Amino acid sequence: GSKFTEKTKGYTQEGDMPVQLNEIVKSSHNPDITLNTSTIRGFISPFSSAFVEVLYNPRQVSHHTAYFTVTTSDGYMDPVTVAVTARTIDLPVYVKNTEIQLKYCMLNRLYQDSVILYNTATSALRIKFEIPYSARDHLDILPQNGVIQANSSFSAQLKFIPLSSIFCDCQDLFSESQLLSIPIKVKVADQTRCIPFTVSANVSDTNLSFSTDELNFGCCSIYESVQLPFSVTNHCLLPQIFGFISVPDFVSIQPNDGFGTILPGETLELNAVIHLKILGAHEFSVTCTTEIGRNFSLTCSATGVIPHLDVSHPIFRFAPTALGDIRRASFYICNNTPKTDINQDKSYHIIVPYGIDLTVSPSIGTISPGQRVRVQMTFGPTLRKEEVERREFL
Repeated sequence: GSKFTEKTKGYTQEGDMPVQLNEIVKSSHNPDITLNTSTIRGFISPFSSAFVEVLYNPRQVSHHTAYFTVTTSDGYMDPVTVAVTARTIDLPVYVKNTEIQLKYCMLNRLYQDSVILYNTATSALRIKFEIPYSARDHLDILPQNGVIQANSSFSAQLKFIPLSSIFCDCQDLFSESQLLSIPIKVKVADQTRCIPFTVSANVSDTNLSFSTDELNFGCCSIYESVQLPFSVTNHCLLPQIFGFISVPDFVSIQPNDGFGTILPGETLELNAVIHLKILGAHEFSVTCTTEIGRNFSLTCSATGVIPHLDVSHPIFRFAPTALGDIRRASFYICNNTPKTDINQDKSYHIIVPYGIDLTVSPSIGTISPGQRVRVQMTFGPTLRKEEVERREFL
C-alpha cells in the first residue's frame, strides 16, 4: 500500500509503486493561507518526495489555520487532510493608511497628502522611504529619512506633481482603467520586512481641442455682422470652466459671451461673431483660458470692405392687411462702385421665400457704377387651399 508522511512542505511515497498526485483541494476558508497552484498536482516516484509550496500572507495579527485535502489517482488511498497553522507577530512600525487615494489629478498640478507612521516599540527606530525609480520625477516624500521616537508617530509630506511624461515614465504602473498605483516601501532599521503602502490616482490631461486652429471670416461688410461656427472638446476626466477673455472689442463669442463649463468628453458648439468697423485686412487672435490657467489661442483673419451693392431700407414693416387687399413699398439698390471704375457692373437677384405672399419687381437686374435701381414690393395676403383644409380638419 501507499502512505503519505507529512514533511516540511512535501509528501513522501514509502511504497514500491508510483503514485499520481491529484489536485490538492482547500477544505477550509482562510484567504491568508494558500497553495502555489503550480505545485498542487504532480507525479511521485517510488520512495521519493513531492513538495507543495504553502503561501502565507497575513492581513492581521492572529493565529491562522487552514485545511487541505490530498487525493491520489490510484484509488488505493483514502483522502488525507493536512492542517497548516501559522501565527502572525505585530511589527513595531506601521502605516496609518496603507492606500493613499489622490482621486483625480490634472497634469502639472500639485497634490499633497500626509503619510503617518506609528512606532509601538520602546525604542526609537530609523526609517527610510523608497519610491520606484520610474515615479521619482513625479512623486516625492519629505523627509525621506527620519527617526520615529518610542511610542510616537512620524508625519511626512507627500507631494505629487504628474508631469506630461508620466504616461511614458510610469507605463508599467497604470492599470487597464488608467488608474496609477505607485507602490512605496518604508524600510525600518533592524527589521527585515519593509512596510508597504500605495499611492493611487487617476491622472488626466487638461487639453481642450478645437475643430479648427484658424478662423477665416473672409470679406466682411462694415455694415453687417458675420458669424463663423466652431467647436471645442474637453479631453480631461474632470469638468473644466473656460472663458474667452482676450477678445477684441469687434468680436464676440457666443453663447454666454464665451464663458461656460464643459464636461468630460463633451463637445460644445460655439460661434464667433465679428463686426468690423474699419476697412482693410485684420489679423488677430482670440484666447480661451481655463480655470487652472491653460491658454488656447485661435488665430483669426478678416477683411473689412464696403459692399458694392447697398439697399436704402434693410427692414420693411407692412401694416395689417386684409385678405384680398394689397400694400406696396419700394426701396433702392445702389452700386457704390465709383463711376471711374470700368467693367464694374453688379448684378443682383432677390429671392422671396416660398409661401410668402410677396412679389418683387424687378427681382433680377444689373446696376452700373454710381447708379441705383428702384425696386417695388407688393404684399397681397391670400387664403390658400391647404390652410382651409387644415382649419376644417381642426
